[in-house]
Amino acid sequence: SNYGKDIGALKNPVNDAEDMSALLRKKEFKVTTLTNANRRQMKQGIAKFTKQLNEKNAVGLFFYAGHGVEVGGRNFLIPLGASIEGEGDVEFEAVDAGRVMGGMEYAGNNLNMVILDACRNNPFARSFRSASRGLAEMNPPKGSLILYATSPGDVASDGKGRNGLFTQHLLKAMNKPGLTVEKVFKTTAIKVYKATNKKQLPWQSGVMLGDFYFTVNAPNAETVNITQPAENSNQAELMFWESIKNETFPDFFRSYLAQFPKGIYAQLAKIKIQLDGSRVVVESSEPKKQTIARLSIKTSPEQAKIRILNIVPKYQQGMTLKPGRYHIEVRHTGYKYHTVWITLENKDLTYSVVLEEKQQASNITQPRTVPRPQKNDNSGIAMVTV
Repeated sequence: SNYGKDIGALKNPVNDAEDMSALLRKKEFKVTTLTNANRRQMKQGIAKFTKQLNEKNAVGLFFYAGHGVEVGGRNFLIPLGASIEGEGDVEFEAVDAGRVMGGMEYAGNNLNMVILDACRNNPFARSFRSASRGLAEMNPPKGSLILYATSPGDVASDGKGRNGLFTQHLLKAMNKPGLTVEKVFKTTAIKVYKATNKKQLPWQSGVMLGDFYFTVNAPNAETVNITQPAENSNQAELMFWESIKNETFPDFFRSYLAQFPKGIYAQLAKIKIQLDGSRVVVESSEPKKQTIARLSIKTSPEQAKIRILNIVPKYQQGMTLKPGRYHIEVRHTGYKYHTVWITLENKDLTYSVVLEEKQQASNITQPRTVPRPQKNDNSGIAMVTV
């Protein structure tokens, strides 16, 4: 909350973090709470949190409230004390939200939830070349869900009461007995959408394998041992469609089309949107088998470092991949890094990247001294930070 005079203070995030922590403790989570944290404290807290996800049957929940910005398709959480004068400073002054995703994927636990109430207006917009708004959509690890306070690229209301509008409705939904986590997220989305006269629609990404209830004694709740299914190129799409097919709210089907624009139910989703969500019964067809294709990336200069940020395997020239969208990053010493989303279809693709040289700095910036954070002995499976 206390970003200081350059950025301006936010009213709700500390309240949101404290109220979320209190509720999660009632739900028998082990909770670590950070408020008004600097970059080092946030990175240390995230590392400790993701390490604890290795515990048996761990369920992880990461909640963040505060400022966040999108740069080059990556989302960054802004800590206190960040000195950001342009887009190039963000990577070194903020915390990449992908750090949370990476830790969760490495832990390989059954279920993780990431909740980002960080879609406010960009406080550094005047010094950014691109007119970035809100956050970009991220690809969560298998068995994980991400909930954004609003749709990718949009901004959210900060709220007039104790809590932000999004967190206010989320807390109420989490405390309602008998709701699965997907239903909690859908209920929150509908409440916020109506409260803002259709201006703000919380966004969900990812698929959970199994059922989870925040309320311990929820009716019909069962303890589920979740196992990863056999590899199926259409599994995520099928499970997503199953979770929304009986909904009557058109924006659920817009969400499906955003994630699977050429999906096997795309035509049906468009029909349901046109009919304002009315139920439509059609014969389902067998999903088409997807093939693989080779991806080659040529760089100038040569020998640049290439990474694919949204998959685990390291990039190799001419590697085979399934059709889909891939987040590419190219770096080389002395050049500006390049990041882009590319779409790989059922044929081989060669993508060329020409890096732009960095301008030589005329002045040498003296290093800043960052105060050592106080040691925090709290531990937990849930991490709430602001």
